[in-house]
Amino acid sequence: MLYRRLLSLAVVVALLGVGVDAAEAKAAKKPTKVAAASKSSRKGPRSIGAPNAGHLEGAMLLKGSRTLKQKEGSHSWALPELVRLLQRASAKVAKKHKSSVMLVGDLSGRTGGFLERHGSHQSGRDADVGFFVMNSKGKPVNVRHFVAFDGSGKGRELPWAMFDDARNWDLIEALLQDDKATVRYLFVTPPLKARLLAQATRKHARPELIARAAAAMMSPQEDVHDDHVHVRIACPESMRDVCIEEAMPRVGGGDAGPAKGARAAVDTDGAEEKPSEAKPAAEAPPSDGANEAK
Repeated sequence: MLYRRLLSLAVVVALLGVGVDAAEAKAAKKPTKVAAASKSSRKGPRSIGAPNAGHLEGAMLLKGSRTLKQKEGSHSWALPELVRLLQRASAKVAKKHKSSVMLVGDLSGRTGGFLERHGSHQSGRDADVGFFVMNSKGKPVNVRHFVAFDGSGKGRELPWAMFDDARNWDLIEALLQDDKATVRYLFVTPPLKARLLAQATRKHARPELIARAAAAMMSPQEDVHDDHVHVRIACPESMRDVCIEEAMPRVGGGDAGPAKGARAAVDTDGAEEKPSEAKPAAEAPPSDGANEAK
């Protein structure tokens, strides 16, 4: 009798041991599931690498609307943050100026990477936006091509065209004050930058907004951004592990931005310059589509 009881107890203990082992094995598998879930959560739009050495995942296509049109033949893929920023900015300008249509040029290719006529625009954070135009009588007009302007606001190739100070400043203001995307740089020629800041002063814009606009507006190379403003947004917080904020140094010498100072490593978008022909950084400021057709 005692023998049977001891045998039964041994069986129970053995079964309990199997149960514990099974529970421990199940618990050991949980971290794997968590890791898998963490990995899957990384799917979605991502700007990978630098503006001039990167690529794009999960891009969104910018589509035309009542307030936004695209230049014929433009590449219109980007991070959703940039696409929606452009849509909101065009709508804000149109709300202030009836019938305004913002003209947008290249963003990025669907998967990013090298884009013809550009050295940047590779990671979904860059967009070329044409300046708003007036005719010689001061009437706003919508155009289908980028129009270049000199420092006096006159069209370089179209004598009747005038730089629309009011609408162009409202565009800069809309971009900088957006609360869902952070604009890092606005590339534009120094004379047009001066016009925009003067318009901001005339409109009694807040000093801190004017200061931010002055800091954001830069010129990688003289007379390059005279027909559009190149908009670059900052790396979204969720992509900081893969997104590189500044442009990478050029291969073969030179820099992605001015060689020294606060503007160092800003931007290069003149990919036509071959590495073997690159000048020292102190002599060759970066370019941004210098050979881009108007």
